Amino acid sequence: MADVGKAFLQLGLEEADRDAVRFIWLKDIKEPWSQENVQVYRFCRVAFGVISSPFLLAATIRHHLRQSGEKVAYEIEENVYADNVLMEATSTKEAQEKCRMAKKIFKDALMNLREFTSNDQLINDEFADEGQKETVKFLGNPWNTQRDVIMVRLPPVEESGNYTKRQVLKIIASIYDPLGLLAPAVLPAKQFFQELWTKEYSWDQRLSEEDEKRWKRLTLTLADRPIQLPRKLFQPMQEEELEIHTFVNASAIVYAKVVNLKQTTETGATFTFVYTKS
Repeated sequence: MADVGKAFLQLGLEEADRDAVRFIWLKDIKEPWSQENVQVYRFCRVAFGVISSPFLLAATIRHHLRQSGEKVAYEIEENVYADNVLMEATSTKEAQEKCRMAKKIFKDALMNLREFTSNDQLINDEFADEGQKETVKFLGNPWNTQRDVIMVRLPPVEESGNYTKRQVLKIIASIYDPLGLLAPAVLPAKQFFQELWTKEYSWDQRLSEEDEKRWKRLTLTLADRPIQLPRKLFQPMQEEELEIHTFVNASAIVYAKVVNLKQTTETGATFTFVYTKS
């Protein structure tokens, strides 16, 4: 995995389009705002946060990848998300070759492909930035490259003397879990929030003493306990059959699905969890 350094700032704006991204700044920041102390500037580069910026970045990267014609460029095109580049290899040598070629492709586009991170220590020693930590963010989730595990952690729940429906929703919504690993722990909290609607609480109305006690018990299950799972689904084999198994179910309270991957080899079958949603 690698990252394009200062990706948006690598894209220039046509001069005719720069009036669309004007902004106001003070001539002297030590002086208060006034008509005489205001200066209008224009962005010369694609600005971070503009709604069209992610598309412009993606289209530019795709253009340069297709111009390259290298085999690894096609792999990157299928596995690039914003400024994050993902690649895979079956050996250290293959990984080294891909990393070198990827850096060259982006260098030719005047972009710096940096912050290489791998579960192979030899790759990290050669390409990783100085001082890079062994635990990095992998599309939002912490990834420990030494143990090659993805970690999901529930946010700490702060004690409050006046719980409201708004606070309950804020805590539930703050949980970042794209793979659904925390679904069993989060589901009771979502069910509790549903019940608050049936009781017609207003957003900032304090919960009853009984509901506050229930919520405090539920937050004990949302304690700051990290969950870890192997990043690698299974060990690739020469002779194997792969099947995706999806299970769905519904009740009066919740509907959910879970996706597993089955690998069948000469020695038997292995099931691996992939994703769940409820």
